[in-house]
Amino acid sequence: MSSFPQFHESPYLVSSLTSVLKKYAKPLEPLITGVKPDLSPLPGIKAVIFDIYGTLFISQSGDIGTAEEGGREELFTQAFQEADIVFNDLSGIFDLYLKTINQSHRESKELGIDSPEVNILEIWQKICTKLLQRGSLCSLPGEQELVLLAQSYEVLSNNVWPMPGIAEMLENLQRRELLLGIVSNAQFYSPLLFRFFLNKLPEDLGFVSDLCVYSFQHGRAKPSPELFLPLTKELEERGIDPDETLYIGNDMLNDIRTAAHAGLKTCLFAGDLRSLRLREEDGRCNSITPDRIITRLSQLEEILIV
Repeated sequence: MSSFPQFHESPYLVSSLTSVLKKYAKPLEPLITGVKPDLSPLPGIKAVIFDIYGTLFISQSGDIGTAEEGGREELFTQAFQEADIVFNDLSGIFDLYLKTINQSHRESKELGIDSPEVNILEIWQKICTKLLQRGSLCSLPGEQELVLLAQSYEVLSNNVWPMPGIAEMLENLQRRELLLGIVSNAQFYSPLLFRFFLNKLPEDLGFVSDLCVYSFQHGRAKPSPELFLPLTKELEERGIDPDETLYIGNDMLNDIRTAAHAGLKTCLFAGDLRSLRLREEDGRCNSITPDRIITRLSQLEEILIV
């Protein structure tokens, strides 16, 4: 199996994710956080970089891969059915799912990776191999079946919806000719959310491919500082300093602290109670203060002055 599907080159990925999102995605509204925004103008910004889950898209579970455990076995069964994978018995699959991910994390940490990230297709391939060995599957699914299985389970376990104002905000940033990028904990299906909900690929919305860093491609997740290195290197090659770059995210540890340590200006998105992570009990965040705070994506216009 390839390391990851090229979402922008695969009509199958687009059509398969579209099919499950059409069936199961339900509208969500942000939950008020009560946090006071800081909309002081921030001059000199040339590039704006975003987190995805909890920032650009509402995540019912708060983030990718962190849905509540209730109903898990039923969701696995439903996901296998959506992928047309014939099975005999999926009892205990949630434990198998967790053990497979934890084993992958342990192996990565033994190699010195501080905050490991999995490739979810490789995880599902290992799970299905074990299910086949114990007689729970009749045959090993092919790559397309695994793709649909992974997408189906994510959609079923973590409903997502565009954050209000996302399209208008991106159009505004494009008009200002600001470079746009992404650094996010994500899987192969994450960029396809833009295609489904906004009817455009990230590049068509102004995001620069070389400024988009997805954790599954690098085997590392935030808060690993390593995840920001490809971004800062590319910005340097474009003549943009880190302090001319604004990073926007909803997590004080994963987003604000990590981006600040990479030298970027930071903006905490406190627009949805589900995903806001203030990390007040985490000592690593004690001395970290975001440069700005917004509670709606439209407020970026007030912060960014030319």
